[in-house]
Amino acid sequence: MVSNYYEALNKKDYHGAYRYLSARAMERYGTFELWEQAMTKEEVPKVKAIQLDYVSQDQDDDIVVNYMGFTITFEDNLEPVLVRLHNEGKGWGIVAIEAAEED
Repeated sequence: MVSNYYEALNKKDYHGAYRYLSARAMERYGTFELWEQAMTKEEVPKVKAIQLDYVSQDQDDDIVVNYMGFTITFEDNLEPVLVRLHNEGKGWGIVAIEAAEED
């Protein structure tokens, strides 16, 4: 999912990339058009490696939420990012992409 997201962005397939976002991530931008405008302003780096960072699960009342995080390193030695995903029973979606913390 994470590699497909970045592949879609590199191909400028914004509709394809947008489908990998969770509803929570989509809400941050308001509309697809606002998200697309933000993405077209950024240069998308080429992915060098994707490494699983963590897997966890939370249970809140009747809802079980699964989480995964992947550290993405890029070509040209750009700073790595952490891509956070979650699944509330409706499939996996990207929740956030943020700077990766150094250990």
